[in-house]
Amino acid sequence: MEYALKADQPDASTMVTDETSSKEIYSFLETFFKFMATGTTEELRYYTKSEVESLKGIYEFIRLDNVAIYQEKEGYQVFTDVWMQDVSTKAEILMQTSVTLVREQDRYVVSEINYGNGGIK
Repeated sequence: MEYALKADQPDASTMVTDETSSKEIYSFLETFFKFMATGTTEELRYYTKSEVESLKGIYEFIRLDNVAIYQEKEGYQVFTDVWMQDVSTKAEILMQTSVTLVREQDRYVVSEINYGNGGIK
């Protein structure tokens, strides 16, 4: 799928290819988006630097696709397709997402999240 946020993607030379870092970040993002669909806005504050609205009762997390991780000065920029399912209609929703992560002590924290064009399947 072509990325609406593609113009914002960093140079390919900064792409993270280290398997350990990639797995850690992927695992964190899966946890974050699962929790985004099950936790409260207050509970999500543990994972973020700013308030992110909970999707609890609206969407269920399905999966991540096309995860691209880039190293930045202060952390990581991640572009990914986040698939959610509408709880009431069961329609699958694609959210093309850009997430900025920083490392605080022993954990990752979302410092910024943006959504591009998506769609319904």
